[in-house]
Amino acid sequence: MTRSTRPILIVLIMSIVIGAAWLAFGGAEKASAGNERILFVEGDTPSPTNIPVLQIAPAASAKMTPPGASPPTTIATADEGDAVVDAMLPPTSDSPRALHDRLRAEPRDAEWASRTEGKIKDAYVSIPYVGTSADPLRIRCGTSVCEVAGTLPERLSMANSNVAMDALQGKQLNDRFTGNGLDVKSMLFGSGSGKQTFVTYLARK
Repeated sequence: MTRSTRPILIVLIMSIVIGAAWLAFGGAEKASAGNERILFVEGDTPSPTNIPVLQIAPAASAKMTPPGASPPTTIATADEGDAVVDAMLPPTSDSPRALHDRLRAEPRDAEWASRTEGKIKDAYVSIPYVGTSADPLRIRCGTSVCEVAGTLPERLSMANSNVAMDALQGKQLNDRFTGNGLDVKSMLFGSGSGKQTFVTYLARK
C-alpha cells in the first residue's frame, strides 16, 4: 500500500463505521417507536379537576290548581282599605265622644238652645216609660249640638223595655226632630245599676 492510498482507505473505514453505528441506533429507535403499545385502563377514569362547570337553574314553574279544587283565597292587607266599610263609618266629628266634647266646648246660644230644649222635651212625651218624674230627661243644647240622656224605670219588664226602645229609635220621634231643624247624629244604649240608659246627640241644621 502506497502513501497516497492510505488517507483514502482511512476515510472509507470511518464512513463504514459511522454507517454501521447509524443503522444500529437509528433503526432501533424506529423499531421501538413502531412497536409502541397503547394501554387501556378498564373501570372508571378519574374526572378532570379545576374545570368550570356551567350550572343552569331550573325555570320557575307556575303552580297549577288541580282540577276541581278551589283557587287560593286572596286576602287584602289592611293598607289597601275597604271602600264599603269606610262608607259605613260616620265621620270622626260625629262620634259620641266628639259630639260630647263639642257641646261642652262651644258657647251656648241662649235663645236657640232654650227653645230647642223645650221642643225636644215635647217630642219625648209620647214615648212610654221615658221622662218620668222619677227618671226625668236631661236635655242640654249649646250652639250647634244637643244632648238627650234618659233612664228607663228600674225593674222594667223586658216587654215594656222593648216598647220604649223601639219608640226611641222609631220614625215618629225622628220626624219630630227633623221638623224642629235637628239631625240625629248618634244614639247610644247601655245599662248600669239595674237600669237601662240612652244618650242621643242631635245636630243643628
